[in-house]
Amino acid sequence: MDYNTIIIGGGVAGLSASLYLARANVPCLILEGKFWGGQTALLERVSNYPAVKETSGFNISQTLYEQVKDLNIDMKNELVINAKQVGDLYQVQTNKAKYTASNLIIATGAKTTQLGLKEEKIYIGKGVSYCATCDGNFFKNQPVALVGRGTTALEDIKYLHNVASEVYWIIPNSTLPSNVLQQIKDLKNLKIKYSCEVTNLIGDVTLKEVVLYDKQNKTTKNLKVSGLFVTLGRQPDLSWLEIDIKTNNNGYVLVDKNCQTSHKGIFACGDITTRKLKQIVTACSDGAIASTYIIAKR
Repeated sequence: MDYNTIIIGGGVAGLSASLYLARANVPCLILEGKFWGGQTALLERVSNYPAVKETSGFNISQTLYEQVKDLNIDMKNELVINAKQVGDLYQVQTNKAKYTASNLIIATGAKTTQLGLKEEKIYIGKGVSYCATCDGNFFKNQPVALVGRGTTALEDIKYLHNVASEVYWIIPNSTLPSNVLQQIKDLKNLKIKYSCEVTNLIGDVTLKEVVLYDKQNKTTKNLKVSGLFVTLGRQPDLSWLEIDIKTNNNGYVLVDKNCQTSHKGIFACGDITTRKLKQIVTACSDGAIASTYIIAKR
């Protein structure tokens, strides 16, 4: 069957796009290779989503999923193997079938780089977080730690400084650039742990401690913290896309004001784009923007 639009990715960006298309009677298909809701569904608590005081990411994504499902949209749990252009159409091959459409919306997000510890999954949403701006406020006036370096880590440290009682910055290297040190010199509750790595996580229902290994002194130490923020980067995956679209040096997709990529008829929404602020509300916004543009140009 041919569609006007195929949406690849069933997180909140893709679901929002399908919602707008379906309400405008635009034939569309949404494909999700894992689970509906994407990364949002894994969030234990969300308190910065407009008009919702506090809920879980699962509730947000499940409600959106049900809203879309009620509109009788073609929704398929199929893994995309490749997508390519065939004449004026885009052809998407999944592990089960082949589909064509005039437009593609890429909403596959970006994979978070984790520490790789066996205990890590136990405490995701229970002390371990990969987004300081999303979850930092849950640890108000409590001690937290952050692992990582670079621009994002620095911005997260500044944010956590205003929220937490103590902030431990765990850095694998022995130094920080002078311009970074200048920016954090007045953060009184910041304690930097140089040449350290996290080797273990300890807790019960929630995280209570992180175990640090000091590579320079070859010693271990336990830090009592309520939260651990992992800022080791995120990696988008476009290996399945057999069409050249412009990305930045880190592989995030460049889009215009309509969320259209450098290739006409291909759109990108949510965390896979170069958008600096990556939140549930901005992902939903991207889906609405892309689909509204597609509706208008029919």
